[in-house]
Amino acid sequence: MSFITSNIEILILIIIIIVLFFMFIRVLGKKIGYKEPEKTVQHVNLDTLYNKGEALIEKKENIYPEGSLQYKIHKISEAQTNFNVKSFIEQSKKAFLLITEKFNKGELEDIKPFVSDNIFNILHSNRQELTNQNKSILFRFDTFLIADIYDINLDENKIATIKVKFVTRQMKKIIQKSIINKKTNSEDLSHKDLSQYTDMWVFTKNLKDNVSIWKLEKILSV
Repeated sequence: MSFITSNIEILILIIIIIVLFFMFIRVLGKKIGYKEPEKTVQHVNLDTLYNKGEALIEKKENIYPEGSLQYKIHKISEAQTNFNVKSFIEQSKKAFLLITEKFNKGELEDIKPFVSDNIFNILHSNRQELTNQNKSILFRFDTFLIADIYDINLDENKIATIKVKFVTRQMKKIIQKSIINKKTNSEDLSHKDLSQYTDMWVFTKNLKDNVSIWKLEKILSV
């Protein structure tokens, strides 16, 4: 009988030791600051995905008021996915410099690919009039004060028209050719010849044709 009692006491003692052991582990874990690892959540930048062209989200809607310049720019971007306002402005400035310089030098054949037939004929007529009067142009470009998109139109045939406003400073003088023979370059121009000019240049392009380029269609003096 005493043997059975002794075994029961030993069993109870073992149970108490096990319980104390687990209580000790729990208290020790809290003191150390042990925490179960949290599940990591990856955050997805939707704007980044959209900009990269990933097909994981729907294309953004045109949220601008209909008829506004931003709305029209968005419509152009839908028709020509690689259209970029900043790049277009830079290219239009290069076109302005090239066409203006070539006109003043009388080298119109060089600009023929970049202008419409109508504009080429007008520029050619203006140059011919100067030639008939035995006159020429001294010219030196100074700077762009403003070069920005003024208006946009996109018709049902995907013909895009963009009006760009240029405000520039240029040194320009029309003189007799007999005088220019003595003063043969634009260095003879001085700051008294410096004037400010405001022009509206209208560029067009067929957005259905990936090969075509933006061409100068009209020049409107303001």
